Amino acid sequence: MILSQLLPEIARVCPMNAAMKSKEQTLTYEELLRQVNSVAGGFEQLSIMPGDRVALIGNPSPHLVIAEYAAAAIGAVPFAIFPSLAIPEIAHILEDAAPAAIIFDSTDDKIAELITSAASAAQHLVSCQSGSAAHSIEDFISNKPHFVRIYEADPDDIALIIYTGGTTGRSKGVMHTHRGLRNWSSMNTRLGSGYNRAKKSIVANLAHLTGQFVVWTSLIEGGCLIFPDSYPLTAEETVTIIEREQLRNLGTVGLLLRDIVNLPGIKQRQLQSIEAISCGGAPISETTLRKAREIFPHAQLIEVYSQTESGNFISSFSINECMQEERLNRLQSVGKPSHTAAWGQEIFEVRVVDNAGDDVKSGAAGEIICRGPSDHARLLE
Repeated sequence: MILSQLLPEIARVCPMNAAMKSKEQTLTYEELLRQVNSVAGGFEQLSIMPGDRVALIGNPSPHLVIAEYAAAAIGAVPFAIFPSLAIPEIAHILEDAAPAAIIFDSTDDKIAELITSAASAAQHLVSCQSGSAAHSIEDFISNKPHFVRIYEADPDDIALIIYTGGTTGRSKGVMHTHRGLRNWSSMNTRLGSGYNRAKKSIVANLAHLTGQFVVWTSLIEGGCLIFPDSYPLTAEETVTIIEREQLRNLGTVGLLLRDIVNLPGIKQRQLQSIEAISCGGAPISETTLRKAREIFPHAQLIEVYSQTESGNFISSFSINECMQEERLNRLQSVGKPSHTAAWGQEIFEVRVVDNAGDDVKSGAAGEIICRGPSDHARLLE
């Protein structure tokens, strides 16, 4: 299913499920669809066309995600930018992507400064809040512009751009098609699969693959996006959200997991609801993992390896099994591609090659290359 069709279908299947929750409000899917349609109508009034790129700059917020869903509804291509990047880095991405519109959080002084200097980078500047630009997401929602119908994209049209720098210098835009992103739903047996036991997910970022994965898979499942009170996300707020919302699943990186398990009084916190923790991004020490096993006794700890270009997980493995079997040397690995079948996804073909593209011998260093269900992604040129 193409991205523009997801929200109307989920709002039909489970209209009263909580879709977004922040300090200010909770939106049901019925309410979310109404607001997204209003913003999509506002975008149409600005003559934003299918295929036009729409930049999202700011810490994660309901307004930015609503803008992203609205862009998809009219066939535009959204992409998010880390607000913590230096202004020259943000300016480079805007120049590279040439967006038709920039949606920005005007409460961030640095972003407001950048937008003032980058006004020529886009045809339209749209603030999240009223009064900060000629147009705003709040005004679109209040004025309820007329929205005709969702855009029906071709499966091989570009649906989403995610910028990544990796280790190769300046950020590059990875373009994901609707067909490629459809594989993100392979872990879900059907649309609205979270109806009876709605999944809640913390939105830690928007500009990273993991953040976009959460934004769209939560929608597929009829789940609820939880927006923290402040960013960057801290260990204390993560634990507070787990306790308050009784989260069952937690996606994290090694540094955040380390900070969580080392919080003072962490063993007295109410964390029994957690059933699964996925970790990635960097190696995690054995000490941190042993503490995590004690603090989250009912959780499956899973190491995952992915790339912005791959979309889905390339490999994974069970930390619980490694520790139970005392195969501690495997804690520094990223598992096997075949292990991702447990998530319900197609398995990637992975090779480790030398500079000539030939497979290296076992134990030798080389470059990882892979091919799989999301190989429709390509770099923005």
